[in-house]
Amino acid sequence: MTRNLHKMVFRLRRDQRGAIGVGLLMIIPVLATILVMSYDRRELINTARWQQEALNRATKAAAWQITSHSYAIGAPQVDPVEAENKFREMLAENLRLDSLSLASRNYRIRGTPTYQLLVFNGPFPQFYANVEYGVNATINEPTVIALSKVDFNSIGAPLRQIKRWSLAKVVPAP
Repeated sequence: MTRNLHKMVFRLRRDQRGAIGVGLLMIIPVLATILVMSYDRRELINTARWQQEALNRATKAAAWQITSHSYAIGAPQVDPVEAENKFREMLAENLRLDSLSLASRNYRIRGTPTYQLLVFNGPFPQFYANVEYGVNATINEPTVIALSKVDFNSIGAPLRQIKRWSLAKVVPAP
């Protein structure tokens, strides 16, 4: 097989026919690789944007879980249990995850996303920093902060992890 291939290449080189064909055969794998890598990069960017939007929606929904007593006295406080439940529900809905286990039902996400939900109800001011996510926040009112990691299914590269954070404040009525 290789002997026949060598003979064919030798004949093409000897009479200068087929140089364009050989050149194209050498360029096609490079072009295919570039195409796959650009598609993979675009999917990564879209998934990161999609994850950020889903996290923002879930964090805002969690921040709206105010206890009725605190609302009645004019000093709103977020109920941590209700906030956690609403956050999970909204995150599952927006990222197309299983509502109970948060297992992925989406081809872009591998495995189960991990998250951490932090509820700050006082005393204020507080300062929160997380180097891994790049969060530096001074908190002056009831606030919910969510941190999320998602493993991204990548075509040509090793497993990529997308880290995002979101913050939602409870602003008391005037």
